Amino acid sequence: VIEREMYVIDMYGTGILYYRILLWSSIMSHSHSKKLYDFCHKHPHAVNLRFSLGAWDAEIGLEVPETRLLRDFMRELRDLLGSSLQRTSVLQIFSRPKLLTYPFQAFSEDLSHG
Repeated sequence: VIEREMYVIDMYGTGILYYRILLWSSIMSHSHSKKLYDFCHKHPHAVNLRFSLGAWDAEIGLEVPETRLLRDFMRELRDLLGSSLQRTSVLQIFSRPKLLTYPFQAFSEDLSHG
């Protein structure tokens, strides 16, 4: 059993392109959030969805084998959200940091000593 270790596959080396899509919306009501969640949950290339309280409203992780599929995804997203989608920003992720120890390990150890 391996504990407190995480491994991340280098998707760039496999030919898979990883993108992070930031969304700004004029309306991010419960129904809009649910619609976006259902869309991402069913989409074969969406790997995660995060809602935020920061500068943008939502963030989607996307893994595609070719850029044409990114364009298709963005078109579907615009059709889904319509005029409520104010702005998008597409960021290509070339690498992700390697995690040597499980996140929050040091934090949980500090709590147990304190």
